[in-house]
Amino acid sequence: MKFAASICMGNVTIGKSDFFLSRVFELVQTSPEAQKYLFLNTIREIIIADSHCLQEYILDLNELLISHTTSESQQIRNIVAEILGRLLADFPEEMFDVVDGALKSGQNLQVATTARAVKFAGSKLKNMMTLKLLTDDLIILSQCPDVEVKKNALEALTSIIHGNWDLLKSELR
Repeated sequence: MKFAASICMGNVTIGKSDFFLSRVFELVQTSPEAQKYLFLNTIREIIIADSHCLQEYILDLNELLISHTTSESQQIRNIVAEILGRLLADFPEEMFDVVDGALKSGQNLQVATTARAVKFAGSKLKNMMTLKLLTDDLIILSQCPDVEVKKNALEALTSIIHGNWDLLKSELR
């Protein structure tokens, strides 16, 4: 029931994003862990239905999401990764620096969550420079001793390579 309500809230927010989005962002920040996931799901639903209504809120959204990449809750980190990945796919220019910075942050939870985000976006990214830079970051991360970072980096590399084989085959040796 609560999950369905978070989906409905996302759809309602699209209709009047200038009114509801700041409230959704506030609820993500102030809610207890058990409810935080539901409000993050609301943001995910907004992206699925109409990501372009978020364009003017990207900076606020980036700050909100990056702050949750180090959550103790695996469930929250997973949905944050999916949201970041969907945003990276839809807004690569606006999101690249945020994602690149998080991949290089040195905080294992943040790096692992962000690498997982790249997995969600990998097959949808088509800019050769973006693909090259992210691939270089992920190759370095695949050597990390942290198992979660390594696993997510390898999964993201696989996603990028499978989704962009025609673009990347000349670059790969």
